[in-house]
Amino acid sequence: CTQIKKQEIMKHRILPSILAIASAALVYRLQPYFDKDIRKTWDYAERCFSSDYYDARALFRMYASSLNLEMHSIPLDIPDHDDLTIDVAIYRGSEKNVLIHMSGTHGVEGFAGSAVQSSILGGEKRKFWQSAMKFTERGSKSNNNKPTVVFVHSLNPYGFAKLRRWNENNVDLNRNFLNTQQFIQRLALDANRHGYVDFYDLFHPPAALGW
Repeated sequence: CTQIKKQEIMKHRILPSILAIASAALVYRLQPYFDKDIRKTWDYAERCFSSDYYDARALFRMYASSLNLEMHSIPLDIPDHDDLTIDVAIYRGSEKNVLIHMSGTHGVEGFAGSAVQSSILGGEKRKFWQSAMKFTERGSKSNNNKPTVVFVHSLNPYGFAKLRRWNENNVDLNRNFLNTQQFIQRLALDANRHGYVDFYDLFHPPAALGW
């Protein structure tokens, strides 16, 4: 019985302790390699993420223009808010197959979407785009087998710049998306059907409230 008891103690106490110590030693020996990978990942993320809308746009433009992608910039006409644009970069491929990648539909969430686009255009996939653009410059027929890729940077630049989900018209583009027919139907409805107009001046005072 004593021998069996000792074996049980060995099995349930000592062996787990030995395994824990061995695991800790292994992690300690491998830590420099883990730290190196973590630093590499962190540095890569730092290159893709930006501190504000304007830095994100500049980074997107830099990577897209360096690849000679077709560039378009759509300015927003908003009083007192200059230099807000929706930027588009296009890789021309097949006219039948088109892939659209958008960022910033929810404004403030554009930090992540813009970083993804910068990662695609300026990160490890950069060699792919450089190779693809060479085919385009040569007018290669094989390029027609590849999809056209459209990058739309910051669909809601106002929300991106102001750190909010809504656009300049207080519309959540991801929640209130309407097609043309639906929009016409909404306009035909009574604007005060829920009593909102009655409280408009309260919600939107003509001047700052004083105390």
